[in-house]
Formats: sequence, structure tokens, C-alpha cells
Amino acid sequence: MRKRLLISFIVMSFLLILTACGDSGNAAKDDAQSTADNPEVGLNKITLDALVQKKENNEAFYVLMFDAKKEYVKNTKLIDAYNKALKERDMKAYYINLHDLSYDRNQKLKSLREAFDNKNSGHSPFADGGMTVVHHGKISSPFAYFGKAWLLNTTIGEKGNNDESFLKKSIYKDVKEGIQLSLDYVNENKIDMSK
Repeated sequence: MRKRLLISFIVMSFLLILTACGDSGNAAKDDAQSTADNPEVGLNKITLDALVQKKENNEAFYVLMFDAKKEYVKNTKLIDAYNKALKERDMKAYYINLHDLSYDRNQKLKSLREAFDNKNSGHSPFADGGMTVVHHGKISSPFAYFGKAWLLNTTIGEKGNNDESFLKKSIYKDVKEGIQLSLDYVNENKIDMSK
């Protein structure tokens, strides 16, 4: 049994290496683009370029924005928690981690921040993190709209330092409430999310 498992692992590793040979490095970008074009129910990764393009095309969609170390995102099961909560509601959303953007990408992000719909409110998904609704060529924060606060970036850091999971009942409740706020925002503003 172990011998079979070992042989299977070796063959799969060999095939994985073969499929990577000759790759121009665009595979990850292509995967992110295809996910942006055809998102699945749950949480889907999106590149900054794809986000900007969809925004400029006046598409309507949900985006979870955060700025956190990859190790904290992984250790806290942030993506898993949002993915689970979105699937429970049969929703599609994207996510982007602003933490690792290059200088060029940060310049593009700066233009998004300047066009942010809720400049004068207390919540910014760029600084605080959280679910946003992109519609009619703008980015809106349901948290700001309803006068709520969710310091997701700070929470990721705290949970990451303490090896706590977003799947833990007490924090998972907050994840679900954030998604509900987004749904309430869309319903109250009669936003057609099928565009």
C-alpha cells in the first residue's frame, strides 16, 4: 500500500514538473483572469488589473479587500471562512490582498482610492479591509453606508499573532454579518448584480 502511494506521488510529481516546463509565467495570471471572467460560487481571487477592468466596464460584483501578510491569511483561514459563508448564501465574490502589490500596482491602486465612493465616511476598505460592492464604475463600502465598523486588517493581524481562525464561531459570526451588510446594501440600493 505504501509502495503504491509512493509511486503515485513520484509519478504525479514528475507530471507536475513536466507541465511546468516551458511555462512563460503567465499561467497564474491566466488562471486569475479566467476566474475573474467566470467566478464560481464562493470566494475567487482577482488581480488588480482585472478588478480595475471590471470596474471600468461598469460590472457589478462583490470584493473582499484586505492588506495582510500571506502567513496570517493562511494561518487564520480567512479565505476559507469567507468562502464557506459565501457558499452558504450561494454567492460569488472576489478577493484581493493589497499587501503584496508592487510599486506599479500601488500606483494603480492609488487611483482607485482617489475614486473611492465613501471618501468622507469612517470606513475605507483600502485602509480597514472588508467586503465592498463594485457597481456603476465605483467602489462602495456597505460598512460606511450603514455606519458600521469592521477593521478586518487589524483583526487579521491580531488573529494571525494568536493563531486564531476566522472559522471560530465568534469571529465567523462577524464574517457572515459583513456579507449580510453587503446584501442589504445591494437590496436597499436596488443594484443589479447580474451585470
